[in-house]
Amino acid sequence: MKDVIKQSLFFGLIILFLIMLNACGSDEVEEQNNQDHDQREQNSSEKTAADTEDDPEEDTDQKESSEEDNDSRLIFEKLTFAVKHEGEFIGDFDIDLKNLADEHEFELIDDTKVEILQFYPDYYLDPETNEPASETEYPFNPLFIVEITGDDFETKAAIGLEKEVYADDDSPYEIKFMDYKAVPIEMEFDDD
Repeated sequence: MKDVIKQSLFFGLIILFLIMLNACGSDEVEEQNNQDHDQREQNSSEKTAADTEDDPEEDTDQKESSEEDNDSRLIFEKLTFAVKHEGEFIGDFDIDLKNLADEHEFELIDDTKVEILQFYPDYYLDPETNEPASETEYPFNPLFIVEITGDDFETKAAIGLEKEVYADDDSPYEIKFMDYKAVPIEMEFDDD
């Protein structure tokens, strides 16, 4: 019974945080998005061979801003997140959206584990239910509900491209979106 109450409280907190996140001023959010994007580009250019040993020939041409072409959107294929425990980097993990069913648990150092509990490919906050939902089945704006488990602490969080909301304010864990691999697609609009 306690687990059910905890889970209900967690999802209530996540929904409340997502509502607050969506209520932020669009100018502030846009400015923060631009700063975060610039920081990701700088971090990507500073990668070492060890950081890219899985795919040293990674095609960075696939990373394009949707601002460059108003008629295209990005379909995300892979997202990279970094994890810190009490401010110290303990590892990173890649979420491959093509193999999400097979790869949804990630082991980090010190027996820390990140598990994907829910996935919203094209996240938005439903105004009628005030709950997370997906507008389409395509990963245009992916959001994940994850559980982070370590030796001394367990918490849940909602993480995405520019979102991170934790169930516990005093969580020693921090997950940051770092990089992505995506392909642009052309969007067709009806002139009706």
